[in-house]
Amino acid sequence: MAFSTKLFLTLLALPVLLVFTRLYNLFRNYLAARKIGLPIVISLESWQDPLWIFFGSYVRKSLSALGLWDRSEPDYTTIGWPIYDRYDSHAKYGPAFSIVTPFKTNVIVAENEAARELFKEWRVWIKNRELYAMMESFGKNVNSVNGDDWRRHRKVTAPAFKEANSKLVWNSAMEQANGLSKRWNENSKKSGGITLRELRGDANIVAMHVLAAATFNIKYDFEGGVEVSEPGHEMSYGEAMKTIVHNLSMMLVPIIFGLARLGIPSWMMPAGLKRLKVAVFEIQNYLESYVAQERKQYREGGESRDDLMSSLVRANEAEKEKLGTEKMKWALSDEELYGNLFMFNQAGHETTSSALSYAIPFLAAYPGVQEWIREEVDAIFRNGDVPYAAAMPRLVRCDALMYETIRFFSAVPMHPKYTGNISQVLSIAGHDHVIPAHTFVSINYYAIHFNPSTWGSDVNEFRPSRFIKSSLTPGTETFAIPEKADFIGWSSGPRVCPGKKFSQVEFVATIVRLLREFVLKPAQRAGESEETAGKRLVEVMSDVEHFISAMPRHPDDAGFVCIKRARWTATE
Repeated sequence: MAFSTKLFLTLLALPVLLVFTRLYNLFRNYLAARKIGLPIVISLESWQDPLWIFFGSYVRKSLSALGLWDRSEPDYTTIGWPIYDRYDSHAKYGPAFSIVTPFKTNVIVAENEAARELFKEWRVWIKNRELYAMMESFGKNVNSVNGDDWRRHRKVTAPAFKEANSKLVWNSAMEQANGLSKRWNENSKKSGGITLRELRGDANIVAMHVLAAATFNIKYDFEGGVEVSEPGHEMSYGEAMKTIVHNLSMMLVPIIFGLARLGIPSWMMPAGLKRLKVAVFEIQNYLESYVAQERKQYREGGESRDDLMSSLVRANEAEKEKLGTEKMKWALSDEELYGNLFMFNQAGHETTSSALSYAIPFLAAYPGVQEWIREEVDAIFRNGDVPYAAAMPRLVRCDALMYETIRFFSAVPMHPKYTGNISQVLSIAGHDHVIPAHTFVSINYYAIHFNPSTWGSDVNEFRPSRFIKSSLTPGTETFAIPEKADFIGWSSGPRVCPGKKFSQVEFVATIVRLLREFVLKPAQRAGESEETAGKRLVEVMSDVEHFISAMPRHPDDAGFVCIKRARWTATE
């Protein structure tokens, strides 16, 4: 009996101790934040806390069900709060404010000059190892490391993103969009439309297949291609990547990812973890095999291909050959090669599929915008296909569509920088602020993209033409960021996303292929006008939740149809 009482008291003491510890940390962080001199917001949790990243959504759902979670207020515990908030919090608190939590303090910045400084000084404002280590599932990569380590990764990976690779992306995206548009046209006739859920799934397929072609020279048909496994494998590379991407929340938690990599018997695992385990082992095997094959080709004098893997491995082998004459070892380890190849696929997949998942409903809901972009497509492709090098520089309206879509629905809501072990000084709105050691400083993408003082009074209007500098003949116009505004959809400064051009080419090629042959319209309910259906489509796609990227909360409640253009011919 005494033992049971002692056990009960111990179990009771643990949550009390946890609460006390977190309240103490909150108070300590509050005292430090006061010295920064910025407005303070108190939050009982942080989206940067590894445990909250995984369990937070369950806690929020439980509290919401009990009526204890007010969704009308900004939920600073989620990474996606800027999506709903846009510029509102900064209109209330100013160009920067501090969110104080029991985990760490996070200074939120929405001033252009301060953001430029944070992006530019990459040695000072670093990436937090606790946060970015979760993105090293298969090895360290150019997105996760700091300092000279980043310079080493950047030196080897940068040559992989060349124009020849962009051409490969263009051709692959055109092929995938061809299969995509045929499916959508058939489904529009049979079922009356494509839901936003189906759209996201299909956009994921396009992105996954384009990445497989551009990274490893693996070609999949749009319909069912990834289901075909290579000899000796339980899953194809594409199917394994799709499994990992769909379970990315589990991959971001080191404990669960570790379980997936351990030799635990499959019968002891739940179905989801069992399939993830197979996918993790298959990706590891594919990466090891592809890198070994390309290294052998290089050493035997075989010709290089245009895909990312071939370029990356060969650049790394060339660096290895220089090690005897250089003071610093620039070459990457095999694990770092695997880490970069996986990161390029994971990050590239999410960015482009997300952009397409919102741009296409926007086109359906705003027929004037769709016709404006189609004017450019028709002007360039009126006499048939045009090669990548000749077409891409002229497709500025398609670029504008992507930029405006990402302005509304960025794949990354905020970019978290970190002070590290020492305090740093940051100038905000002309005043220097000392940011304490071990403090996050996050650049608020949405607030910067929705600041009415830099973007204008129509900041909440979806208007891609804001990115066109001159209104001349379609196909001869100039693309430009609006004066006074900053666009940071792919980050900025020296550490700008290396796959920026890759994602732009894939997006533009897909849009071109769709609009050359088809018209997109909102799916209408019985008795509903096209205009009303368009408004409903925008409402549904704007009610989003965020984990890995923004996704509609009710993706089955709206959609679009894909209709063959009247009198369209291949040489129109």
